[in-house]
Amino acid sequence: MIGSRVSGSYAQVGYIISADHTASGGQPATPVGLRWFAQFSSQGGNNLRTWYSGNAQYDQVGVRHAFRVLYTPSCACLRATIDTTNVAQSNFNPFASGSQWGIGPWVPQFAGEVGYLNSDITGSNAKRTRFTRLGAQRVADDVLQPMTCTMIRKNDNTARWKVEASSCDDFDIWTGVL
Repeated sequence: MIGSRVSGSYAQVGYIISADHTASGGQPATPVGLRWFAQFSSQGGNNLRTWYSGNAQYDQVGVRHAFRVLYTPSCACLRATIDTTNVAQSNFNPFASGSQWGIGPWVPQFAGEVGYLNSDITGSNAKRTRFTRLGAQRVADDVLQPMTCTMIRKNDNTARWKVEASSCDDFDIWTGVL
């Protein structure tokens, strides 16, 4: 995910454990599968655009994917890619005059959000989910740069999930003991 330094605008791509929202009156219910998603927010979060993969993704244990949101000069937009496939793009130019994104630099963030009372963070202590080779785009020449050792780690619910860094640009997450 990348975020604006001056507003609540952001762009993100990754995966979610989707739920059947109809089973409990619109509230998250039983998880039904892992789905890819991308989301773009402009104007401080007032203009939200979200894309979901049509089908659940199965057999993903041990499979590595590259999730990226990058600025693309040819469309003057942000593009979300999974591996090398463009899955969605923003309908705004974050560099445009009057954009609430500001001139940058933008803030790269690597996050997991938990929404269910059961596990929706992938991985367990025995089989952790590993994020490796974290990086950020240098817009001047489109080069992907590795993250520096200045990243901070925050876990606001240590009872539900765990995080452990193995280097400056690698970390593991997994569901905690409930």
